[in-house]
Amino acid sequence: MVTVFLQNIHLKNFRNFQNENLNFHPRFNLIIGKNAQGKTNILEAIYYLSYLNSFRTSSKKDLIYYQNEECVLQAQFLKNGLSYNINHSLGKQKGLKLNGKKPKLYDEYLGLVPVLLFEPKDVYLFRDSPGTRRKFLNRAIFLQKPELVRLIRDYENIVQQKNRLLKESGFGDEHIEVWNDRLVTVGAKLMRERLDWICEVNGLLPTEYENVSGSDEKLTLVYKANVVCEKNDDEATLATRINQALSEKRNEERRRGEALVGPHRDDWQVCLYDRIVGDFGSQGENRSAIIALKSAQIHMFEKKFGEPPLFLLDDVASELDPTREKSLFEYLRSTQGQVFISTTEPAHVEPYFCGEGTSFLVEAGKGRVVVN
Repeated sequence: MVTVFLQNIHLKNFRNFQNENLNFHPRFNLIIGKNAQGKTNILEAIYYLSYLNSFRTSSKKDLIYYQNEECVLQAQFLKNGLSYNINHSLGKQKGLKLNGKKPKLYDEYLGLVPVLLFEPKDVYLFRDSPGTRRKFLNRAIFLQKPELVRLIRDYENIVQQKNRLLKESGFGDEHIEVWNDRLVTVGAKLMRERLDWICEVNGLLPTEYENVSGSDEKLTLVYKANVVCEKNDDEATLATRINQALSEKRNEERRRGEALVGPHRDDWQVCLYDRIVGDFGSQGENRSAIIALKSAQIHMFEKKFGEPPLFLLDDVASELDPTREKSLFEYLRSTQGQVFISTTEPAHVEPYFCGEGTSFLVEAGKGRVVVN
């Protein structure tokens, strides 16, 4: 049974949607259209209601329709039998209301609408930059533990403040040490959360990879810390290791003017036995690995919360061969969550969800949506 159901969304001056109301199906919602018509904008709006940011831009102005001062996102959804109404304004009159009231803290709102995104560039995640993989990992942790958003933000602020001091002259070591002390404490907590998540996902990846690829090669995720550590180290041990590395790198940090030690410099990779998929894996192995990872995320969420998250797929079929496309969509049919799929080629997708969803046609470049 679907326990999280996004019933409706209203877009006013959001991207190319001037005034559009969409009523969604509790299972599959297929968003069809040619390129540059606004399909991804619908997924972006849903994502924004979950994370209060976009997966495409860091500028709020980009979300507002041309020559307008604000945009409004409104949504109704059910969760565990309770009804919620969201009203979020961006621009001149910005603000967020949940059931007519402003949340005391945005942190209390985040995680209320759980969303997992699969976009085309995810297929290249294992070959992308360490920064992109760190962002993915932090987002994955947040999906499982929304309360950790404050920990992640605190750590990012610590690094920013330390970098500011390192770049400016006139500050002594005592000023840097204040931020180092905080970096050690918060950084150790963040590392432990990352290691815990990796341990859990590794319990699922081999099976998920075999389901997708038909191969019995063992897929695992390996954390690449920039300090010496073991996967079972507790927070105190991790803090000691970070502190030791900070002492060793003190002069180099001063010389280069940036923080060189901590989880903001870490990386992770997926491996098939001892082969790093991003470096040595075939195109097919990279695609199978990302599908396995996304499937594992859904299972982890469902195990903890008793329900899957909303799953957004932004034209990913264009990046998959027929075998992996079939594997992914058949897996989605086996889940019980609400799914949103954008595509330029509905013939590839519709047969998997016939009778279990609604199709929307985005056309004319004005965001006009027609229910088929």
